[in-house]
Amino acid sequence: MKQILTIVLTFFSFSLMAQEGDDIFEACRSGNLAEVKAMYNKDPDTLNSVGYKGYTPLILAVYNNRPEIVDFLLSKKVDVNTKANSGNTALIGATLRGYVYLVDKLIKAGADINQQNNDGATALTFAVNFGNTTIAEALIDMGANPHLADNSGKSPHDYAVFEENQTMIDLLKKGGSKQ
Repeated sequence: MKQILTIVLTFFSFSLMAQEGDDIFEACRSGNLAEVKAMYNKDPDTLNSVGYKGYTPLILAVYNNRPEIVDFLLSKKVDVNTKANSGNTALIGATLRGYVYLVDKLIKAGADINQQNNDGATALTFAVNFGNTTIAEALIDMGANPHLADNSGKSPHDYAVFEENQTMIDLLKKGGSKQ
């Protein structure tokens, strides 16, 4: 019995150690602000950690709709333009999920609105492809380029034309005249 207990305790200890490096990611994913703050107080660099698939605490907080965590991370000046392995950023994640208020926060924090992922797509490309005119308009108003082509040679404007989304086409034309 003593051997079994020792094995179980050893396994449990190794399990906890293996998870320790992921604590910041889980705290951001789950929205545990107290834990994020505690980890920051212990080691401020933890907020700029890069985890599985290149995800940062900010990318995970955005993708999981944790505005209070996003606010905290942005107040600590984390890099708002860090890319995950796919090249996606927090801004692209907020756009994909349709979180208008997070898109606004990220833009105000200095997110590069024309930053492209590994496929050459921008946040505006995703806003157009998902038909999110509110986000597309916010991006256009901040200077997003509706003619910036992705790796397949298509721009957000091209996608709007392909989808026959006249509202989006008109919006992109308005933005294109600013370029």
